[in-house]
Amino acid sequence: MAKKGTIILVKDHSLKGIYIHRNAEIEKIGKKIVKLCRAKGIEGLKRIYDNLVMVQEDDPMTEEQREAYKRYIPEQLWKPDLTWREALAYTKDAVKPLQDEYPYQVDYADYIPCWTSRYQYCIDLDQNYLMIAEYGYELIAQEGDLSLKETVRYPHKIKPFVVGKFPLDAIPEDWLEQCLDAWNHVYLTYVPMDAAAVASGNGSYVNGGQYDPDQIGFYYGR
Repeated sequence: MAKKGTIILVKDHSLKGIYIHRNAEIEKIGKKIVKLCRAKGIEGLKRIYDNLVMVQEDDPMTEEQREAYKRYIPEQLWKPDLTWREALAYTKDAVKPLQDEYPYQVDYADYIPCWTSRYQYCIDLDQNYLMIAEYGYELIAQEGDLSLKETVRYPHKIKPFVVGKFPLDAIPEDWLEQCLDAWNHVYLTYVPMDAAAVASGNGSYVNGGQYDPDQIGFYYGR
């Protein structure tokens, strides 16, 4: 199952959300985002933000946009009537357009809080830090991206779990190890809504699994 996520660029108290369709894991896209931050620096990242033109997913691509996007999708999938929706689905490396300072991105700000956005990378150019968080299905240890609303009522909101927060101009060499260590020390407990949260190990639940699936709560911590 493709691991989805979002890249969030913040500047002047506004944000631009960029979709990651696959390979959003910290060990994959995360490494590329850190490389981007180091290569561009704060001023380069600000330039990328300022030059980005956000389009809507249903907007038609211009001929110029299609031709320029060829480099980001497999050659056999490009076609003269390529749509933004297809371009997002075919993109193998969501960081490459930012690295090349390709000026167009589909506006995915509304996708940031969605359950299928399993990883979030926030480049905050107001406070000059990179924040990495795990979220949604990743946080509740669900492998697939299909909603189980018929059997489980997910909470209305869930707070992303921040595994790393680093200065943009001083990302440590062991940033990945720090993120993985933070995540490995997280526990997740499932309990009935009217019961107390009990720390019972990573991804475990109380009462031997005997619970009403309509009355489930999720708690996590260190």
